[in-house]
Amino acid sequence: MVIVLERSIKDHDKDRIRDFLTAKGFQVREIAGEEETIFGAVGHLTIDFREVETLEGVQRVIPISKPYKLASREMKQADSVVSVGKIKIGGRRIG
Repeated sequence: MVIVLERSIKDHDKDRIRDFLTAKGFQVREIAGEEETIFGAVGHLTIDFREVETLEGVQRVIPISKPYKLASREMKQADSVVSVGKIKIGGRRIG
């Protein structure tokens, strides 16, 4: 699932959300963007996403039920670009 955090979230609230999800068996990854910060929570467990929405500092929760969650557009809107030597692969072009 993707958890969009409130812009004004306090560090202790972030820690509390991360700890809550980890205790439920999820792997949590934080992605800080220019516009918003999100947590990507990956796991094979079922949880009622409304339980996460009620946590202090959570703006909204987006459940994702498809594979490759960390590579999905729901997780990261920007194109991925990987450098291999002097060549960049990804984005809109190769080279």
